[in-house]
Amino acid sequence: MAKHGDGDGNAIVNFADAMALIGEQAGPSRARAFDRAMQQNYHEATTFGYRPTKFLQMLAEHGGVETARRLIRGSATSGFETLWEHGRLDRSVEALILQPPWRELFSDEEAKIARRRLKDFDYAPDSKPAGGG
Repeated sequence: MAKHGDGDGNAIVNFADAMALIGEQAGPSRARAFDRAMQQNYHEATTFGYRPTKFLQMLAEHGGVETARRLIRGSATSGFETLWEHGRLDRSVEALILQPPWRELFSDEEAKIARRRLKDFDYAPDSKPAGGG
């Protein structure tokens, strides 16, 4: 086993290895933070009378990242359309995964699908909330 260090208890690690270690440590906490963001979206929806119980059930069963992936891979849900009707696509899973803190949790293809779906409903992720009524 190779020994890495300077003899004073300080590890010497190349930059790529250091970044990989940071990513491994940040990954689970970032996923937990994303879970909380998804739960916040649920609670925000309840403020205008929408109670997406299936969404909450999926969060409990699969966690935020997997729930988002499942919703992105499917067609636009009735929940997405309800958010659109209330002018709150900013609270959609599609808008959430495109935000900088979460973008790295998802593939380029998932981001592309999310961006396209939002565009189909005339919503730009950088814009103010938009909807049909």
